[in-house]
Amino acid sequence: MSHKQSSFQIKSFTAKCGPCTVYEDLDHVPPPTLLLESTTVTEDAATTTVVANMPAVRPDGVLYIMYVSTIGGAGTVATPSGWALLLNQEDFSNGTECAGRWFSRIGSSEPATYSAVSSQTETNIAAVIMRFSNASVGDSSTTAVDAGSGLCPTATAISTKAIVLRSYSGLDDDVNAPTGTTQLAADSTGEFHYQVVQEDFPSIPGSVGTIDFGVGSDGGMIAFTMIIE
Repeated sequence: MSHKQSSFQIKSFTAKCGPCTVYEDLDHVPPPTLLLESTTVTEDAATTTVVANMPAVRPDGVLYIMYVSTIGGAGTVATPSGWALLLNQEDFSNGTECAGRWFSRIGSSEPATYSAVSSQTETNIAAVIMRFSNASVGDSSTTAVDAGSGLCPTATAISTKAIVLRSYSGLDDDVNAPTGTTQLAADSTGEFHYQVVQEDFPSIPGSVGTIDFGVGSDGGMIAFTMIIE
């Protein structure tokens, strides 16, 4: 029977008792920990542009995720320069558009702000930017709009241990953080309602699930699931 030979790295140092040698097993080094390290929130009313604040510390090579929520007339939110569009959805119920979009980028000489611009009129707009270490964008999904008495974004099957983010944007409903989540950003000013939450425990490989924001159907509403692996 053959056995795989492990790889070792030799580290030497001097202790009080004399020279010491440590053999580090390179084949069994634990993987780096997936972390949500920073969240910034920027809001503006009656405007078509929000200048979104980046985290104060902006290292290169890490994952940045931006969620933009808008309420206003018909229109779209342009993809900010240097970002990639991941998910988008709009709802035109009651003649007012509710829109949500998720974007991502890998850090490279990051500025202090990015502009998110909507072509909607009379817009309330918010941007939430999150910084992750040791992360990439996993499978993600969005629910149908106007899901009646409850809005339940679904998580697809997860291939590795993951952070699961859920978001809601809609009209005329107060929104509370669903049970088992931590609220990262939220507002319920007038008809402008949005929320971003993180599930309290990292999901394990193979897991799926829904989460219910428990809102009514007074106006347009949308919800998303974003998986960070």
